[in-house]
Amino acid sequence: MWLSGKATPLVHQQFTNTPPARQASTQAASDGSKKERIVILGSGWAGYAVGRTLKPSRATRVLISPRSHFVFTPLLASTSVGTLEFRAAIEPVRRLNLDEFHQAWASDIDFQRKVIRVEANTRGDVGAVTGVQLTKGTEFEVPYDKLVLAVGCYSQTFGIEGVKEHACFLRDIGDARIIRLKVLAAFEKASLPTTSDEERRKLLHFAVVGGGPTGIEFAAELHDLVRDDLSKLFPDLKRFVAITIYDIAPKVLPMFDQSLANYATEMFRRQGITVKTEHHLQRIRREGDYLMLKVKELPDEVGAGVVVWSTGLTQNPLTSHLLGREIEGLGKIAKDPRTGGIVTDEHMRVQLEPVQSQNADGAPSDAGSPTTTLPDVFAVGDCTAVKGRNYPATAQVASQQAAYLAKQLNKGEADSPSSPPFKFRNLGTMAYLGSWRAIHQSGKDELKGRAAWILWRTAYLTKSMSIKNKIMIPVYWLITWIFGRDISSFQPAQLALGGGLQGTAIAADLSGSRHVLYRIDRSELVRHYRREGSTQHSPIISKQERLRKLFIQAAFTTSIYKLEPEPLPHRIAKLGYTMPAMQYQPITFTVSSGAICFGPLHDIDRASTIPIQRPAENPKPKLGGTVASCEIEHNIAAQNGAWTAYPLLRTKWAKNPAAWFVAHEQVSPLPEIHKLLRVAGSPYEYEHGHATNCDATRAECVLLINRYDWDDIPPGNPVADEDIGFEPDTLGVVDYQHAATQVQAWAANGDSADRNPSQHGVWLHCPDAEYKWARLGMNQDYTHARSLLIFNIYTVFFDTWLPGQTQPLRNYETSLERFHRHLREGHDFSGISTLREWWDPVQELNMLFPSQPPQHADLLGPYEKRDHILLPSELKALLADVPRESEDDYRKRGLSEESIQQELRRKEPAIMAKDFEEDICEVMNQIMLSYLEHFVLPLRSSTSASSLGTDLFPNHSIEGAKSVDGLMMAWFLDGVTSAADPTIIGTRIRSFLQRRTSNTEPFLLGQHSILCLAQVIIAMVREIFEFADGNAIGREKPEERKPGERPLITPREIRMQVYYGGFLSSLQYSAFFWYGADPERPEFRRYER
Repeated sequence: MWLSGKATPLVHQQFTNTPPARQASTQAASDGSKKERIVILGSGWAGYAVGRTLKPSRATRVLISPRSHFVFTPLLASTSVGTLEFRAAIEPVRRLNLDEFHQAWASDIDFQRKVIRVEANTRGDVGAVTGVQLTKGTEFEVPYDKLVLAVGCYSQTFGIEGVKEHACFLRDIGDARIIRLKVLAAFEKASLPTTSDEERRKLLHFAVVGGGPTGIEFAAELHDLVRDDLSKLFPDLKRFVAITIYDIAPKVLPMFDQSLANYATEMFRRQGITVKTEHHLQRIRREGDYLMLKVKELPDEVGAGVVVWSTGLTQNPLTSHLLGREIEGLGKIAKDPRTGGIVTDEHMRVQLEPVQSQNADGAPSDAGSPTTTLPDVFAVGDCTAVKGRNYPATAQVASQQAAYLAKQLNKGEADSPSSPPFKFRNLGTMAYLGSWRAIHQSGKDELKGRAAWILWRTAYLTKSMSIKNKIMIPVYWLITWIFGRDISSFQPAQLALGGGLQGTAIAADLSGSRHVLYRIDRSELVRHYRREGSTQHSPIISKQERLRKLFIQAAFTTSIYKLEPEPLPHRIAKLGYTMPAMQYQPITFTVSSGAICFGPLHDIDRASTIPIQRPAENPKPKLGGTVASCEIEHNIAAQNGAWTAYPLLRTKWAKNPAAWFVAHEQVSPLPEIHKLLRVAGSPYEYEHGHATNCDATRAECVLLINRYDWDDIPPGNPVADEDIGFEPDTLGVVDYQHAATQVQAWAANGDSADRNPSQHGVWLHCPDAEYKWARLGMNQDYTHARSLLIFNIYTVFFDTWLPGQTQPLRNYETSLERFHRHLREGHDFSGISTLREWWDPVQELNMLFPSQPPQHADLLGPYEKRDHILLPSELKALLADVPRESEDDYRKRGLSEESIQQELRRKEPAIMAKDFEEDICEVMNQIMLSYLEHFVLPLRSSTSASSLGTDLFPNHSIEGAKSVDGLMMAWFLDGVTSAADPTIIGTRIRSFLQRRTSNTEPFLLGQHSILCLAQVIIAMVREIFEFADGNAIGREKPEERKPGERPLITPREIRMQVYYGGFLSSLQYSAFFWYGADPERPEFRRYER
């Protein structure tokens, strides 16, 4: 598959907002040598080939890639099933004997300074040949004389729900390793006697999405694995195995002629591989140990143990970041409309598009006339599109482009217009079909069957890069043929020490007060003493090391917990708090009536006297509650059988549960909890899913019981009186037919903390809790409950553990980490989707924000860039000028020095998120220009500032100085102190208004009126930024920000303030504000980053 393999993507984007200090530099550029410094980004087919072909005598060769190896992608499918071992498909990059290699991500490029911003990506130290040592995450800059972009592409997921979370890709060695482990794990799980036949069919169904060569070859290799090896080792499971290929195209392998594609389809039919063309996958979700696939053309969901995703390509974030960005005095990098890649000429030189610049007063300027190419920058591989050509994104094209460019660089003719252009030579396309058969096509020549298979193996053997792999590959083929594939499953070690330390975990002994916690570094012991109830800690530390990772075995489980680096004495002091014997154990009870009651005593008592409840067929959201058409009154139909209540612990050391999970014996606890939290988690945590019952929660088989669905306690009721003082932090779950009896028994116990479980019910105690929520997991028909998650306002699932697990139920992220992840995932930070959620009349719950867009006929814009009245530099100055308290202000308030420093850090000024600076400038100008056109332009014949102000703010004298018009009038007349010059901004305002005035209409606004308008614009911008600063990303938990990180604002915060900013409602006539680049309105140009 080398002829159709893809380069692995290089860069994920790390968005930093302050230029990092240059912590690492290279010496080659200053050693007196005249050799050009050529930097290559990427170690895929293109990047590796450039580095391999460049002559060391002609250039200083520098390669930057987050991985230290090249992957021979055509053999990935073979490694994923054990036909070959992983190292036979990789080549170490350092074997190229480069002058420098940095295992790092490239996050940005400064083309004027000719430097690349880089972030190291390694667990240990990374040393270049120059001797520079870098640690993980270090940022530095790498200079270049010539730059080669070869960053490749990512797999395209098309935004389909669940693909990123649950599907396996096949782009790198790590992907192949994961697929092998999951395939083997599916067979092991299916072989267990407790697994039903239906579950076996789902576990052993392997779905491949994508009918290109990668998907086809993986399905073929998987078939060989099952037929030759696994069917012999798991003979009873053979009848359950199924392999299905889904593709949206009318045929698989579209790059082959119809006859060869038909041959491949027939081969798969004989081998029992199902090919479903014109099938659209719409969703992947996890259910227990397997996945459920929603396919548009099928009536029911399809179960699968493993889903391998092999569809199209999407551009690397670095490529997307560079495209369309203006390079001062040159133009902007051209973007191919078909592939979204970088446009190059036939010499692989990056092409530029012209841009029109403007003077300080907003008038067009002729400066910076466009050029055709970006000097000293070249691009090869999947991230490019050669102008006028339509080359496929294959390894063959990438390697030929790279070889051509390297030869031109060796000759010193890469920039010469007389050098010969690149010409692609199609060597043909091949694909393996399983059972020692393949197909090959080169032009009109076709070959199929075993002869093609021999050619397939011969071609890839000869194309292998090193002599070592040319020997290893046939040796592994021979071993597989004679002995079969190795099906051993090696899991990553749970116990490890970083930084060269060696260690062995020792279980804590709870029988006494003396606990050996860890053995470290050549039998040196770290001991810690703690007596129950004592606050004195006496650690004995023989060597004060900084541990990169430290693990301790918890007293009440066999789990091993990881703790992050800290100076050893401090961390050991924390570890010293060993947990006593666990107070809450999992408790089992029986349900035999087909229903459960749940809640405080009063609710259970009432629920036992009413019919068994079932969820509404068509749930209609109710503000704060469940469903308006069917209130769940604390009983619900439930699956009969044994149920278990699991305590969820607030921390690894907590004595009391933070929540409870109750589930039927057939439910796997951890996957079910993860599903419930994904669909509808705690409303006090980010990304908590749905807040009310709706079609989406029903589709996921989840029913919500919210805070206001728990009844108030009526006074005077004997049963209710027992709840007084206990209701907020306790409740019960009990079999429906035994509920009344159990309520009486529990009420007799008095203190809720002493209410013992019984055969048919359990009492759950969460001390100091308040405001409870419940999430019920329902069966597929949505008729019976099978699980129940109960938590309260203080439950934090980022710090809550299911006993026996090594990780909390949710991974904690700081707001900035979440922002960076959302950027990589393509989340919308424009704020437009949030606006629509708020004003969409379909959303009945959004009553707090009733404002809706003006009529389309009243919307104004979009405006051209030459109309802008605010430059990026002025907006940055206004943002930095947002008023905030100083140290002296805090001291006058009597705060301590520690509190002052905390306040200063908490209110540290926000900055614009780097990649949204242009977007913020655009939306701010669009809304201000619409204000000028809607309110000011009709008053263009005003002859004085006083008359203009009176017409603009007619209520200022009636409603007073604190009214909207009064405040605006004060800005109009007096202005505000700011870093922006109202005179310059006023000049641009005049130019804009004059362009909007026809020659037959009078324009009488004088200089004083224009200056007053500029003062109003500056004040409104300040008000918007003040709100955005207070709601900036990273403002939530300042103590979690890394040193040097600042809160960030995006266009979303701008739009939110304009939407509900009171007096700023006059800015809402901008079409761009409401809709941005609305594809339904062709006059709206898309404003892309």
